[in-house]
Amino acid sequence: MRYQTVNNHISILKSFRNSLIVCGTASQGICYMYDSSDISLKRNFGVIKKNYLGSENSSVMLITKDKDGNDMFFIGQSYDGRKADYFYNEFATLDISNTTNNDWNFDHYSAWSFLSVCDTKRENFKLKFLHIFEANKYIFHVFIRSIIDSGSISYETRISKLCKANHDYGSYEEMAISCKTPTKYDIGIAAHYDNAQQQLYMTFGIRAYHVDNIQADNTQGSVICVFSIDEMIRKFASEVLTKCFKGTPTWGTPSWHCNSTQCAAASKGEIVTSCTQRIMEFGIEARGDGFSNTFIYHIDNELLTSILPWRKSSADIILAGSNTGFLRKILVTSTKGRSYVKFDVSGDRNIPVANEMVLDTHSNLYILSGNRVTKLSMTSCQLHKTCGECVTSHDPLGCGWCFDHCSTETNCQHNIWHTDSCPPFVLGISPANGPLEGSTKLTIAGENFGSMINNATVSIGAASCLIQNINDTRITCLTSRVVVPVSTAVKVSVTDSTSKTYRIHGISEQVDILFEYTQSSIMSIFPMKGPISGSTMLTISGDQFEIGSNLSVKIGKVLCDIQSKNNTEIVCLTQSCGRCVQAFEGDNLEMTHCKYSGDIVVAIDGASYQPLENKTFCYMPNPKIIQQPSRNSTIISGGLNIEFLETGLILLPTTSCTMKHSGSLLVCSTPDLKSELNKSSEVIEGRMSVMLDNNPVKPTKLMIYPDPELDYLDIDTQLKDIEMKDKLLQLKGRYLNSAARGEDYKIKINGSSCPVMDLHQSYLICNLSNTVHIKDVPLLVEVSVGHNWKTVLGNMRFFHVEYRKNQIHVQLAAICLGTFAVLILCLVFVMQKKHLGVFRKKATEEFSVVYLNSTETRGLMDPPTDTELVVEGATWDPKPGFDAIEIVDMLKQQNIFIERDLVRLGQDIGHGNFGCVYQGYLRSMEERDEQLVAVKTVLKTEVQDINAIVDEAMIMKDFDHANVLSLIGISVAPGEFPLVIIPFMSNGDLLSYIRSADNKPTIKDLVKFGLDVAKGMEYLGSIKFVHRDLAARNCMMDENLRVKVADFGLARDIYTKNYYSSDNKKMLPVKWMAPESLENGTYSTKSDVWSFGVVMWELMTRGSAPYCDVNNWDMHKYLQSGRRLKRTDFCPPPLYDIMMTCWEFDPDDRPTFQDVNLRITGLVEQEK
Repeated sequence: MRYQTVNNHISILKSFRNSLIVCGTASQGICYMYDSSDISLKRNFGVIKKNYLGSENSSVMLITKDKDGNDMFFIGQSYDGRKADYFYNEFATLDISNTTNNDWNFDHYSAWSFLSVCDTKRENFKLKFLHIFEANKYIFHVFIRSIIDSGSISYETRISKLCKANHDYGSYEEMAISCKTPTKYDIGIAAHYDNAQQQLYMTFGIRAYHVDNIQADNTQGSVICVFSIDEMIRKFASEVLTKCFKGTPTWGTPSWHCNSTQCAAASKGEIVTSCTQRIMEFGIEARGDGFSNTFIYHIDNELLTSILPWRKSSADIILAGSNTGFLRKILVTSTKGRSYVKFDVSGDRNIPVANEMVLDTHSNLYILSGNRVTKLSMTSCQLHKTCGECVTSHDPLGCGWCFDHCSTETNCQHNIWHTDSCPPFVLGISPANGPLEGSTKLTIAGENFGSMINNATVSIGAASCLIQNINDTRITCLTSRVVVPVSTAVKVSVTDSTSKTYRIHGISEQVDILFEYTQSSIMSIFPMKGPISGSTMLTISGDQFEIGSNLSVKIGKVLCDIQSKNNTEIVCLTQSCGRCVQAFEGDNLEMTHCKYSGDIVVAIDGASYQPLENKTFCYMPNPKIIQQPSRNSTIISGGLNIEFLETGLILLPTTSCTMKHSGSLLVCSTPDLKSELNKSSEVIEGRMSVMLDNNPVKPTKLMIYPDPELDYLDIDTQLKDIEMKDKLLQLKGRYLNSAARGEDYKIKINGSSCPVMDLHQSYLICNLSNTVHIKDVPLLVEVSVGHNWKTVLGNMRFFHVEYRKNQIHVQLAAICLGTFAVLILCLVFVMQKKHLGVFRKKATEEFSVVYLNSTETRGLMDPPTDTELVVEGATWDPKPGFDAIEIVDMLKQQNIFIERDLVRLGQDIGHGNFGCVYQGYLRSMEERDEQLVAVKTVLKTEVQDINAIVDEAMIMKDFDHANVLSLIGISVAPGEFPLVIIPFMSNGDLLSYIRSADNKPTIKDLVKFGLDVAKGMEYLGSIKFVHRDLAARNCMMDENLRVKVADFGLARDIYTKNYYSSDNKKMLPVKWMAPESLENGTYSTKSDVWSFGVVMWELMTRGSAPYCDVNNWDMHKYLQSGRRLKRTDFCPPPLYDIMMTCWEFDPDDRPTFQDVNLRITGLVEQEK
């Protein structure tokens, strides 16, 4: 069984008898008791409805004592839609007891100590509790009431009063409570009663009309109101009781109660004090304006989600947390409040502050934001994070700025304490060093720099820095010259009274921001010559190249473009020397002397550096290629060497080429093209060009061939004895000499070289003379071609010649017997083909012959195959265990048997090693008309192959859906191949259709094709059929372009490259399989959903191969890491979202095909 994970929100957390009572939203809201000294010790409450006090909406609890010292629990619980067995009442008074099983239980305090919203009215009346408190002899609940009436919803914040000594709820009274503001703030957010001041503090917001639940709109801000509890009690007495018992007809029992009655006038002399006598059995509801007071604080764009009053000395302070995760300190005067502290409690997480905040006896405030509890000292000035906040806060604590923090004067250990001004602060500089000669452009970041250049100065030790630009947080200045290297602090001095709300005055006090004057040096430069055309990569080695703000390299007066630099090396690219061209004109291009040269100078800010010697760069004639390249072909993996003969100095900006023979021979390696060509089996014609110092040589043709393929060796491969002196090894394969040459091959036998002696397209021979011959020991065979392509073929073993000679007689005998057997088989075959002897046909038997051309078009690099001949009605010799008569009887019972003479075969429309599919014609028994059909058969004669195709037909017979390929019937005759007859699909399989350049389906068409597949798969799932091989190649298209899901084993043969053969030789479509199928062979409808996602990706890419760059062995690890097929530009994002849900790693998280159909149908309808 799977359990859904839910968030356990704590509704109630109360201290009781050295324990904690905790009621959350998990487990239907049941309460638990935890030991305060060790919260790992938990005691349970019994499974009765009074113990389920946690609510998804809200719950409040007040623990107090009655006059006899007994515990009383006053509860306010919002109904959250749960079953009645797990909900008690909205209002209740409970006591607590311990059972014999050591469990805790809540129970009625008295028989009538509860009040509840009527069950029939709960859909229209909802209460959300904010706070509960005790004042004088009363219990007060603060809650929001919502009423649905005629489709409209109204909200009102209300407060109820209950006489504590009254054991039933006849003394219950309620009325509205609100905050007087220009705009109506009617939704209560947070509340707290301060017993010392006997005042109720509340925050209000404006209802968010775009949501269904009771929630305030944060864009409208919130307000704070303070209510006197004495005034509120008097309001209850004068308004609620008096008006009710004077017979005010609109007042009466709460409208959410089942027995809602109107107030009636009291009889003469009747007592109307609620705590002395029950007047209204189910309480009183005032329906007027209620109790209100004027707001004292307003904030825009934030909701104050928690509130707590605090008195420091003579100052009244409100601590308020917000929905954005901030804590504010608000100083309250007689009528208004002023915020003077704003502190980010959530740590830039924007997580609301929870309703309850706790202040301990040491004035430490505990705040809950998300899953983080923060402890803050309310007597500390360090909640002010900047000097500006500190000196302008007018904090009642008496705060000022002390070097790098805000503190009181007594706590400041620094000699300067600022109360009305701030000094400038230097936070960082760039660069941190420069040359002794100066002129470094220094950028200083910080605060309190002012905005006037004349009001600020910058010094670096004894040196000045001339200010170029300034604003409050950034200064740029130019350093001055010094004589000796030095590292010293950067100081900023400012006096400015106009830029800020506070005065800026003083010198920056940071002593750890240092600027270093230093010197650079050049040790070597290479090369010292290059072509006139430029693009020579110049490397300058030395020290301290990363100092300063501006670095340049010049050759004479021409800049050298800097490519990279670090502290010890500069690499730059020379530019074309325009003034050099005339000097070389008409000269011999092979000259080596300089016609023009220039000194190399490195300039850093105001300093210039040159090496002590070899400082002149020589411009030479441009190089030229004077001979065709040594080869014009390569393999996809590249790494083959191409040689170019050139004149002149060649210096390349890459390391893919090297120079030999004193710079006259250029040797380059062909690039690796696997990522671009995806191991294509076709020959591709490309263009090759070499850049000689950024001068392109005329492009030449380069043919790109597939990588060589070599057959793997078995561990028992033996070296054949050859009479020749040389010992040779033959390795077989494909594409061996298409582009590679013998010298490109490196063959190692246990590390020893085996040079290639002979190389052909399908085999190569190498010389084993260098190999150490060790008897009966497996030797590893490794082959590499060029620099990039490598493979391990397996192991081989050497055997002595004497052993092999002992085997000759046995081999000769085997050869003789084998030859004789072949001759017998040939004779039988000829007799059968010529219908001689026992194979003679009856004169009345008619048959036709269909010859298939073996030279059909194939991929350019496909290996040739033997001539294929298929004869209609060809005979075969069934293996023991196959019973054609038994199969015929079974097919007749299923009403799917078709007589063989009713089927006529036409041309083949698909075939391979496993079987063939023909265009055929089916004649009915009564009519001469023929129906166009597709006929499937097998070429192999193993029993399991025959059974497999029959089993597939037996599965298809029950399919009956427009998007699932159905079965017409099956024909089996003794001595002949079984024929499976299915409807003819004129547009072939889906994969071939979308890949064809002749077809132009739109995105809408492709989505519709996918919807057809999903509908078919939904049907298959409904009949408990798991496909296991859903792919575009296994879906067919009829003449109306309707897609039908099929299940052809033949597809494994036609599209072999899309399957992988496991150890048991079963062909697996690895890149369409779900992770659980790859890992443990588990298949289900949800694994088919995964495959459907891949089919949709095939459709959106017009038949691209999925995961083309991932090896079959690596697929499970690839998927487990969270990687998936990427969305193409033509795939609509909503459709890709559906595909991503199909590829959830956990099968239970994937949608059903019904869900997929609904979502795709919705997309199609939306497009319409």
